[in-house]
Amino acid sequence: MFTNSSFADVTRDWGGLLAAVKEHAGLLPNVELHQEELEKALAGIQILKDRQDSFRATKQRTTQELQEA
Repeated sequence: MFTNSSFADVTRDWGGLLAAVKEHAGLLPNVELHQEELEKALAGIQILKDRQDSFRATKQRTTQELQEA
């Protein structure tokens, strides 16, 4: 069952999973491909989140400028 988790929850969970994989790599045969894909996905969503935050800040500044005009 899917639950709607926050961005922080998802990134924390994925980071925890990656840490566990690294800690137990010897017990997990052929996990490297999956580990790399998860690392790429985590980095990608962090880039998108940073971009979203930047857009939000720009929107707020623009709104202030419009109210002052």
